[in-house]
Amino acid sequence: KKDPKDGPGWLTFLLTDITEWASAPQCYFDCGRHQKMAIANIIAYRLPERVGLEPLPEMELGQAYNLTCRVLNVAPVRHLTVTLRLGGRTLHTETFPNHTG
Repeated sequence: KKDPKDGPGWLTFLLTDITEWASAPQCYFDCGRHQKMAIANIIAYRLPERVGLEPLPEMELGQAYNLTCRVLNVAPVRHLTVTLRLGGRTLHTETFPNHTG
């Protein structure tokens, strides 16, 4: 935390050098004679460095082919959605909600 600022009923902190992808800092405060706590869930994001399709061999009509899309160095993956489109038509959408890395 650095450079705290405050006003009537509020206090801010600038958080720097966060090293965890998902953080949950806790704030404790007194309300009358009771101490209370609030949690701020923070998720850090990284845009992909590169997105690309692997090249396909020469295709033949009527044959099925696997198309591979690589999304490099993106985080968190559980919030990633990859959509393959042809013109205005969606061919396939993939999400990764259970990916924890």
